[in-house]
Amino acid sequence: MKQILCLSLLLFIIQGAAYSTYLDDAKALLNEKKPEEALILLEKALAEDPTNEEVYLNLGFTYDLLKKPAKSLEIVNQGLVYAGKLKYLFYFNMGNTLFTLGKNKESVDMFTKSIEINSRFAEAYLNRANGTLKLSYGIDNINDKMKSYEIIIKDCETYLVLKPSAPQRAKVEELIAKLRGKIRDKDKREQDLQNLLDILNSTTDSTKDITAGAEDIDVDYEDEDILD
Repeated sequence: MKQILCLSLLLFIIQGAAYSTYLDDAKALLNEKKPEEALILLEKALAEDPTNEEVYLNLGFTYDLLKKPAKSLEIVNQGLVYAGKLKYLFYFNMGNTLFTLGKNKESVDMFTKSIEINSRFAEAYLNRANGTLKLSYGIDNINDKMKSYEIIIKDCETYLVLKPSAPQRAKVEELIAKLRGKIRDKDKREQDLQNLLDILNSTTDSTKDITAGAEDIDVDYEDEDILD
């Protein structure tokens, strides 16, 4: 099954933080897709301030771009002790890295932790749905498999609540309605779920790793409108 969980760049900038020149310059290089050069500056930024959560987050992302997932997980885990406002992104990026390694159970756990910290972070719901679908392939019991399908559908519905202007929303809602029907054909449902996730993944940046970058991030949301 096609799974779209590519490593790409989605930059946010945290306003009002004290930045080192190394960190700023490294972000610019990452934006230009120059991870080798960015790595050198980020290592200097880490030596300059070993408690800066943004440095760890960007380093982890850089190692992912350099195809060094084990190093990415190591550095992000090290940075968790210093993580504050961006902690939900630490877990989100670890989930993405684990997914690329085929560690689907661990990736789902990381996306869940990201959601527990920031329940309004839509991207984590979609990525958790991707991981849960992968896990469902190894389930033989039909009732357990249907429970997994229900989790996937619910996460997709929540994603739409949080992203009301999502492209192809009508098509996605049509597929969800179909999946909520009484058809219990396992193979048919698997294909419909895959189609649903393919549509969402192909029209959003939600499956991409995130670095700390250039817009203000406000995570103090109300939990209204989240589906139970």
